[in-house]
Amino acid sequence: PYGSFFYSTIRGCVFLLSVFTGPVQRLPQGLFSPPSDYRIRLFYILAVGGIAISLLTIAMSIVTNMWATALLAAVLVVFSLGLIVYTQRTGRFQTAYILTVTVIFVLFLPMMFFTSGGHRSGMPSIFLLAVLFTVLMIKGRAALFISLLEIVEYSAICIFAYYNPEYVTHYETERQILTDTIFAFACVSLVCGTVLYYHLKEYDRQRELLHEQNEKLKRYDASRLVFLTTVSHEVKNPLNAINLHARDTIELMDEDPIRRRHDKGQPAGDREDGRKNRQNTHRPQGHRRHRAGKAVAEPGSHEA
Repeated sequence: PYGSFFYSTIRGCVFLLSVFTGPVQRLPQGLFSPPSDYRIRLFYILAVGGIAISLLTIAMSIVTNMWATALLAAVLVVFSLGLIVYTQRTGRFQTAYILTVTVIFVLFLPMMFFTSGGHRSGMPSIFLLAVLFTVLMIKGRAALFISLLEIVEYSAICIFAYYNPEYVTHYETERQILTDTIFAFACVSLVCGTVLYYHLKEYDRQRELLHEQNEKLKRYDASRLVFLTTVSHEVKNPLNAINLHARDTIELMDEDPIRRRHDKGQPAGDREDGRKNRQNTHRPQGHRRHRAGKAVAEPGSHEA
């Protein structure tokens, strides 16, 4: 009965694969092209790696007569494909992250632990992969909280399986245990290595972009300094001419003969006061320097 049900499940998986051909064909674009959020790439790596591991687990479970493990692995394949289709059509990756953590990591992996050898198998390595991806995919403090819950859950079921071995479906030989342990270790190492490779590649790309941006800013700063220097030089010459013209005008006004004749009919003190008043009247008023508490006009100022 288990065999016929299992083969029916396999045929259903093949049918679903034919339905999901379009979204699966779009996976390389999200996997190899630089996404806006690195968690998208992590999700795709986990989805592809999870499907591959599940398919290999199905094959190994058939050889070792562990039909319950094969059935759970087939369900994981279907669920992973469903998540891929969901994200491709809706773009709600955060919802897919939460479903991955709650359904696969918290629910399905403990069930597979009891059906595939318990602590005397490769499942502890899979638990390590689950905790790692939880921290990477979930944002903020929720990642730490959920990862701690996973660690407590996985530790608790390992202790429970140790004291209650009758609830665990064990492998029959040490060779099967060794094979499953090496298989899980190799899969986890491959997935983690792929994640680190793409992380370092993205880091190098961002560093190159930052270096190019710094070089552009240096060129812009040099251009700005040249522009300000040129403008300062071009504006200084007209201001000097205006300054000399204003000074000559003040001197000519002081030497006006009509004012000189008018000053002769006044006392010496009044003539001096009149001359000072005329100078203060015709000199620029905007730029003054203070000397001995008195505001004195500066003929050489820029406002002149």
